[in-house]
Amino acid sequence: MRSWPKTVKEMVGEDLTVVQLGQYPAGCEGLPEVGKDVHCIRVRSGKEHYRVIWLAKIENCVYVLHAFHEKSKHGIETPKQEKELAARRLKDLEGEMSKRPNNQRSN
Repeated sequence: MRSWPKTVKEMVGEDLTVVQLGQYPAGCEGLPEVGKDVHCIRVRSGKEHYRVIWLAKIENCVYVLHAFHEKSKHGIETPKQEKELAARRLKDLEGEMSKRPNNQRSN
């Protein structure tokens, strides 16, 4: 995300703030195939597309699992390899969280 245009980072920041406030930003889509409570934020800047895959509901925190610049020009579906990477990161996160004492995934 560091190399993304400033305006894109600002839009993503605004959307993640909405998520932190317990709401869903406009255009947010669920990604149940990646995991429970996993969603994707889509941001468009000109002809460029950016996505942030995030997870809410672990200790009331929002975790960004993956962020990428959409390179595909074919359709709007999140690419399979990006979903697979987010799923691996979710599994790693859940493994780390399970090692913490008194940690439970909130609903």
